[in-house]
Amino acid sequence: SAEKNTDVEAAAHGLLTSMTEQVVANRDGLSNMSPGMWADFIRVGRVLGKPDCVHTAVDRTRRLLTEQFFSDGSWVEGAPSYHSQVIGGLGSVFSAAGGYSDPPGYVNEQTGERFDNLDIEAYIPEVARAREALLRMRLPDGRYAPVHDTWWTNGAGELAKSGPDLLGGLGHAVLGAGEGEQQVQAHLTWSPGYGHSHNDGLSLLLWANGHELLSDIGYTHTKWREWAVLSPGHNLVVVDQTNQLANRTTHGHLRYFMPGPSIQVVSVDNPQVYPGVTDLYRRTVALIGGKQSGTYLVDVFQVQGGQVHDYLLHGSADVPQTLSGDLPLSPRESLVPAGVEFTPGTNEQSTNATVGHAYGYMSELRSARVSERRMVHLDYRNVNDAVGLQVHTVALPGDELVTGRAPSIRQAGSDDGKLDQYHRGFSMLRREGGQSLFASIIVPFADEPAVDDVKLVDMPGAELAIELTVGDRTDLILANAAGVETQWRGAALRADTELAVLSVSAEQKVSAMVVAGEIAWAGARFSNGAPLSCDLLGVERGPGGGSLLVAGEFLPPTGAVITVDHGGLRTSPYTVASSAPEGGNSRLRLLEDPGFDYDAQARASSFIFMPRETYQGPHTVRLVPVAQIVAVP
Repeated sequence: SAEKNTDVEAAAHGLLTSMTEQVVANRDGLSNMSPGMWADFIRVGRVLGKPDCVHTAVDRTRRLLTEQFFSDGSWVEGAPSYHSQVIGGLGSVFSAAGGYSDPPGYVNEQTGERFDNLDIEAYIPEVARAREALLRMRLPDGRYAPVHDTWWTNGAGELAKSGPDLLGGLGHAVLGAGEGEQQVQAHLTWSPGYGHSHNDGLSLLLWANGHELLSDIGYTHTKWREWAVLSPGHNLVVVDQTNQLANRTTHGHLRYFMPGPSIQVVSVDNPQVYPGVTDLYRRTVALIGGKQSGTYLVDVFQVQGGQVHDYLLHGSADVPQTLSGDLPLSPRESLVPAGVEFTPGTNEQSTNATVGHAYGYMSELRSARVSERRMVHLDYRNVNDAVGLQVHTVALPGDELVTGRAPSIRQAGSDDGKLDQYHRGFSMLRREGGQSLFASIIVPFADEPAVDDVKLVDMPGAELAIELTVGDRTDLILANAAGVETQWRGAALRADTELAVLSVSAEQKVSAMVVAGEIAWAGARFSNGAPLSCDLLGVERGPGGGSLLVAGEFLPPTGAVITVDHGGLRTSPYTVASSAPEGGNSRLRLLEDPGFDYDAQARASSFIFMPRETYQGPHTVRLVPVAQIVAVP
């Protein structure tokens, strides 16, 4: 100051104050980059004695954790990599604010708050929920599930064991079982598109035997990024070779979720990804078996709308595999529609969503027409070890089976020059006619599959019946069974159910899983009734969860997953902690925060968290009963 003949300290204060005020005055979009600024607000506030700066940072942190997160703690973009980035950025805010206290007598004019020995993580309960939600999106090796723009290399520590999980606010389910190296996980995603999203509604990912066997490529900055983003690069059904829509309107509707002891199942409707085209776009996935050996998936995908349906299953993006089948295949020139010229991407921003254009990335094509209703057997097998995947898919006369290779991208790293050196196998079953029920039994294995035989069974009254031999056990899978009365394995069988799995051991012990109906065989009867629906009367929110007041008698069991239908515009799932009668109605205690307020007179729900929308119309609470009954003599 003496040398310059000016007050340098005051100038420094003025400079920092001016810089901070300018940034504070700008509109803050509460993005994944915002927390870095807020940490600076706190530092300026502490150094210059400006408590308003600290309060601004804390207020924006609180707003971020509600306005940009779902009620289950998931980051709005649905990509764990960006969720992790936000949590990391918030960590700098927590560190900068740690132990801060306002000047004596100070109270913030806007919020009425004052801070003493501040601990933001303890002060804002949503912080813990956000941390927990990120950890729930991990594969057994600790990597985050590579959905949307998530780097397949990002992670947070290996899992000791896997189990079922539901992030109902976001729209993501995990079916999981096993410990250590015996873990298996299936991920189903139906989250909307709020940025950094992929066109991947109802995409399936499978991990088993230490490998991601049905892969989602995840994030890439390479010139072929479009292949990782567009629908044909995912494990789903593509309609009329068109790309799915992905925006804030494309959230799916969970129908039911059951985390049973040896059978887990999830079913989701997501026709929003093909607006004006599909009336039905539904996937139901069941994980059968609580141990790696003998564990398999039942995958049922139903579509109504459009004309051509392509059911795609892509193998591992991490390691080289072979793919073989039991149909004689002939070379096929291309899957690109006539009149469309394919040009591969030239940079990360290259995205050509022209109908069928992305199919140009599929090469080494071979195909066959199916002449009769039958099971098609496919074998995905790792080149460098004995791990693989068997897929048994129901094919109908006129279907076309196509196999080939498509970019794996991951194995090339970030090197554009190596992309064409690394591919992974895929299978596609194409069906025409506008209405499809695809069904597959997907069996992961190490050395040899534990499922010995898979065959179709002719069973009048059931849209689909599949019999499996699993070691010394026989399983029967029924889909859309109505009025089934027949003989099976020498005993009378009756069934009325959307989906059922009937298991018979060598000792003739019978177990079953049944969805909304009943199945009876050899004197054993399993029944759980029809779906229930009652009006929503009120909502309470609390720090340890919340509750719903439901009209009339509606008493689902503890652990059941119920859904709230918001005027037919959105569905929210919750887990029942308890249920009890209350004044002629029913009170459901929930494990989760409902995440919305409800005006019963206006029949309007307003979400506190994402999607931050108000939905008006009839609000109903629904239960699709799903039950598993084990070992009946």
